[in-house]
Amino acid sequence: MTLQTTRILATCAIPLTALGLSIIILTLVISPEQLPGIDRYHEKLRRDLRTMMMPAVATETIRGQILLIMAAVVGAFVVTPFSMFLIPAIALFPSYWLTTKCRKRADALETQLDGFLVALTNAIRAAPALGSALASVVPLCPRPTRDEIDWVVKAFQVGTPLDQALMQLSERVPSQSLAAAVNMLCIARRTGGDLAKTLETSAASLREMARLEGVVRTKTASGKAQATAIGFLPIPLVAGLRMADENFLAPLLANFTGHLIITASIALWIVAIVLANWIVAVDI
Repeated sequence: MTLQTTRILATCAIPLTALGLSIIILTLVISPEQLPGIDRYHEKLRRDLRTMMMPAVATETIRGQILLIMAAVVGAFVVTPFSMFLIPAIALFPSYWLTTKCRKRADALETQLDGFLVALTNAIRAAPALGSALASVVPLCPRPTRDEIDWVVKAFQVGTPLDQALMQLSERVPSQSLAAAVNMLCIARRTGGDLAKTLETSAASLREMARLEGVVRTKTASGKAQATAIGFLPIPLVAGLRMADENFLAPLLANFTGHLIITASIALWIVAIVLANWIVAVDI
């Protein structure tokens, strides 16, 4: 294949690629939640936003990401190919940030769960009705427990069955300890018996579970830190190479083949980050 033929194919490939990307992007902007793969990401964003009680909409968040990725691609062709390094951050940051915030919120709820159960036990001894007891402990609880229990109480006051409101709480917050406590409350409420005694026993069990989970998290924290440090190492490495020798990466910036190599490297980088986080993740 001659050099002239290669140039003709490259000239034809660029507008066809741009047209294909435009069609895909238009489809994503119109209804991103209906496409395979995107629908799971949309559902995860929707669940995380619900957990954080944020008014943002998952569909609008995805559309904003798509527009920013389009801007990064245009910048890669117009300004510098290093704009492609923004694509992983744009694609991963919202999900990572929301997941981190949800995890911190769940950890805070688990930390406060023992004190909440003790306060609820005392409230039930004073007012045997579970709905009244929950309403009385709301002012005593710190956030975010106060916000979650207040939501349950308000849902109960507007007509939602108490068991259903409690189950919605456990579904909204990704916490096994909270789910266990909610299930215990619902079962004890339905079967009868000494609810206060059941709460005391459950609180002791949850304290032991929290202790064991803390041990596991401590053992896996170093692995997660190493995966994060290695995952973001290419960014300062490329910046250092550019500072040391501006022409070191010039061959990759001079032609279309170099741009393809940069794109493939970024794609493999993203895959490596995802796999590393999947390997070090431990389901407690």
